Amino acid sequence: AAREVALPGSAPAWREKHWFPVASIHELDPMRPTPVCIDGLALVVWHVPEKDAAKSKRASLDDGGWRVFADVCPHRLAPLSEGRIETETGCLQCAYHGWEFDADGKCKQIPSADIESCQRACEMPCSQALRYPAEVASSIIWAWLGTTTPKASPSSLLAKTPLANEVVYKTYTRDLPYGYDTLVENLTDVSHIPFAHHGLQGTRKDATPIAMHVTSRGGEDVLTFDFDDRTMQMNRHASFSMYLPFLGIYRGEFEKPGKSPFKLSFICIPVAPGWSRLMLLYTDPPGKGHRSMLQRFPIWVVHLFSNKFLDSDLVFLHTQERALRQGDAKWQSSYFMPAKCDQPIQAWRRWLDREGARCIGPDYAKALPKTPQREELLNRFQQHTQFCWHCQSALEGISKWQYRVGKAGLCALALDRLRIGPPKLWLVMQVLAVGVVSSLQGMKKYFHFVDYRHYLK
Repeated sequence: AAREVALPGSAPAWREKHWFPVASIHELDPMRPTPVCIDGLALVVWHVPEKDAAKSKRASLDDGGWRVFADVCPHRLAPLSEGRIETETGCLQCAYHGWEFDADGKCKQIPSADIESCQRACEMPCSQALRYPAEVASSIIWAWLGTTTPKASPSSLLAKTPLANEVVYKTYTRDLPYGYDTLVENLTDVSHIPFAHHGLQGTRKDATPIAMHVTSRGGEDVLTFDFDDRTMQMNRHASFSMYLPFLGIYRGEFEKPGKSPFKLSFICIPVAPGWSRLMLLYTDPPGKGHRSMLQRFPIWVVHLFSNKFLDSDLVFLHTQERALRQGDAKWQSSYFMPAKCDQPIQAWRRWLDREGARCIGPDYAKALPKTPQREELLNRFQQHTQFCWHCQSALEGISKWQYRVGKAGLCALALDRLRIGPPKLWLVMQVLAVGVVSSLQGMKKYFHFVDYRHYLK
């Protein structure tokens, strides 16, 4: 059975109407079953070892060997994400009692049962893990969370967007402590950039009246607008399309000759009351290489910058959501939005109202978790690092270098005390070792928690 751990934030019809984005293949460790919460459902994402993927009847180029199961073992309801991928059998193994499930969710092994009992139990439908149809499109794993036959496919839906002619070569994913409706609302608000992200994307001096023209207000599940603004001391003309309910795409040009075009693609996903998931997609046309110098850095460096960018408005988005949800307050009476650039937010909110999205309902508001301390609110490790293969590898690499340099420093100290070799050399090595180990330790905090104070910027 499905394992629902939180109230769903989507509209009642969405699971039978839309494929849900789940995770990025660029960030997942294929050797690890990764837990993910999407729309209140506890899921586990795992990759079938190549040899078993070829044997699976349902394996195809579309799903790339990735599977999405309910994160619950049918035996005693233990989370399958705590298990492991058994490379010899190509199965997902539950860590509690060793039950194994193949790429189709069928139980293949019950170690505590004799051969006859195991075979008989494995033939029963209740022994199967719940598998959701999954497909990889634009490097994103999509899952059909409904009970009906999937409609269309993520690939066919993305074919109608600019991503059809672009390659997603990097991604960044983070679970954020504010709701899906707040996340999309913020990403359609172009006027907050000079202030909320001062020093990261332009400065406060870039603030200027924004010419805004909303061209579609959610009809046929598309919200679009054009605008002219100023950022990074350059005038910009851009357009935005939100392919509701998940995919948003900005494309624009700067007046400055030779400046690379403005591109931002993202995916927003409801997770649970007070939580949402954001995926940033870094794209380029096939064969064009990477536009930005930033993208030439290691992926974990790009992720650290993305963490800082999202930290810069995280606290007041979390607080704003709770202020809006107080009592029976409605956005129409709570917000005062006199500028033209506020029109996309109005269109977005009205579309949610028409859809009957549960993330704006009273039950969802009552289920909002309490505001934690800043260290937890801005906890990069819990929200990103622990599930990102690149950042986990970077942390492990930093620890290894600390060990190596520290060991070299201790050797220098020992040789110095034994008066073997040049004393000045050993002293320099000791000082360098302390400095390097301390610097590497300081780097680790950027994967865990860094406070963001606007009054210091």
